[in-house]
Amino acid sequence: MLRFLSTRRLLIVLVILLSWAGGACRPTARDSVNPPSMSDPSAATASADCRMVEHAVGSTEVCGQPQRIVALGPYTLEHLLALEVQPIGFSDYAPFHQGDYNAPSQQVPILGNRITQPIANVGLAETPSLEAILKTQPDLIFGTTANAAIYDALSEIAPTVLIERFNPESSLQMVAKAVDRVEKEDKVLLDADQSLAF
Repeated sequence: MLRFLSTRRLLIVLVILLSWAGGACRPTARDSVNPPSMSDPSAATASADCRMVEHAVGSTEVCGQPQRIVALGPYTLEHLLALEVQPIGFSDYAPFHQGDYNAPSQQVPILGNRITQPIANVGLAETPSLEAILKTQPDLIFGTTANAAIYDALSEIAPTVLIERFNPESSLQMVAKAVDRVEKEDKVLLDADQSLAF
């Protein structure tokens, strides 16, 4: 009998806590009259720091300057490195390497010498491991239209931008906007034009 009463009390306390927590998450009348962006200057600053990035399969809101970026494929990796942004995760087109990239200069073909830190291997570019991506805790994911079938799943993990593989200038612009490096993009394009002029 005593055991039944303590279990019953525990259930009552649990119900009270859950209802309290649920009520705390609902907007109050004050919140609906004065939404956070209007009454809280820091919230207004945060939303002002967000931008919509139009890309191959839609548009994605990206806020601040992402720090934990996953690059699905060498094409997206190339854009990030050109903008001097280091990813935390990468997937290649072929399984050249098993395990994480602890020595990327030797393990990532062509672009590895521009990667300055160990990065996670998240599978193959066109069929990445969602579990491996989730483990990296990204705040932004870049892929190509080859990832369109899993775009919704990727977007559940982090804001996701999918670019066209055969449109380098437009793709670079999308990546630069998403990582908040538009001024760097102008320099990359200017340098490319100058090197082609010779």
